[in-house]
Amino acid sequence: SDGSTNADGTFKAPTSEIPADQVQPFMLITNGRIAGYVTDASGAPVASADVAVKVGTVTANVKTDANGYYSALVDPGSATATATMTPFTDTATVNTNVVAGKFAAGDLKFSVTLPPFKPSQPDAAKSDDFNGTTLKPIWKSEDVAAALDGGATITNNMLDITGIGADIWDGGDHFHYVYQTISGDFQAVAHVVNVPNTDGWSKAGVMVREAAADGTIDPMGYHFFSSATRDNSQSMQGRTIISDVDGTDTNINVQTVYGFFPQGTGYWVKVVRKGPVFQAFWSPDGISPRYISMQDYGAIKLSDGTAAPKAFQSPSVLVGIASTTHQAAPAADAKSDSLVDDFIISSVLDVPGGGTCKPGDVNGDTNVNVSDAVLALKAAAKLIILTPEQTKAADVVAGGGVNVADAVKILRVAAKLDTLPATCP
Repeated sequence: SDGSTNADGTFKAPTSEIPADQVQPFMLITNGRIAGYVTDASGAPVASADVAVKVGTVTANVKTDANGYYSALVDPGSATATATMTPFTDTATVNTNVVAGKFAAGDLKFSVTLPPFKPSQPDAAKSDDFNGTTLKPIWKSEDVAAALDGGATITNNMLDITGIGADIWDGGDHFHYVYQTISGDFQAVAHVVNVPNTDGWSKAGVMVREAAADGTIDPMGYHFFSSATRDNSQSMQGRTIISDVDGTDTNINVQTVYGFFPQGTGYWVKVVRKGPVFQAFWSPDGISPRYISMQDYGAIKLSDGTAAPKAFQSPSVLVGIASTTHQAAPAADAKSDSLVDDFIISSVLDVPGGGTCKPGDVNGDTNVNVSDAVLALKAAAKLIILTPEQTKAADVVAGGGVNVADAVKILRVAAKLDTLPATCP
């Protein structure tokens, strides 16, 4: 088998040969398959990782599923499989030989672990478990654009958002928004228990928006949305271009493949902001992180190839829970509200491998080696953006930032030619 399920629903590992009923004549002559599991340093499966399998000059690109499993049909020969994933700063690589008509084992393991799903240092003043009877004063509640009859109340210790809106997409956003203003980098998670039962694309989740100059919400404004949809799995969405050269806006959508929303129990969604770079995650239990995708709003191009106006340049943004029915006039008996029972936000970004800062350990794998020096050098050259914790770990010369001297010192430590300070700055 190539990784299907057993009769009891458990995951079936691939066998060494392609089953006869799946073999096409040309496969026996020209094709084999490399397959395996991608895990982090703890052995946890890494979902939605990108895996590039190169044989000769040809590369096959695939993604891992919810179990961290991938499979690629390739020509026989010496193969190199490389896994990458935006939250990680390293790669995982395996070399193997692919034989026609056979499976080649290609397990991949990152040297770091995903950051914990929930923030390790939540901001108690801005987080909310929605216990009580009324909405806390930290929140504003607003219908956006042509949304109708919206509101937000506390019901059975959950945030209950009502309102009817056509969608959050082309031509303007129509939804109800419960939000607050946050400045700087942050991570925000929410447990979505119910989404509107009005349409396959009805949705709710954590949304970040730019505020208009006068403080109002522009329905056509830039936004980033990590959402739970009724029938279309977890989704990362956003508006990257407000008006292209032809006058149209540009929206993004990246979906996972994990099925229908479990009304009543739901799952967790998450947004991480690092300047103009945003990442979306989800979790089935609020513990195990699952990566969806990312967007760099500072690197958007218009359709003619020129740079788009840069979004999210201001430190201050609107952050909160958005809900839309995806129907301007849903059926009278359709349940059109969303329920959320937890919202946690933090200005401290947890790094892969955990949130404890160790001097020189930029990638968070508890070791100081050449990989850490390379990251520091890339950060000094402004090729990558480090998290605040990674920046502290990389700043071993204590110059108030990351520069070439830090990278050189880390490299010397990796070669056992130098020592590091005892604590991070």
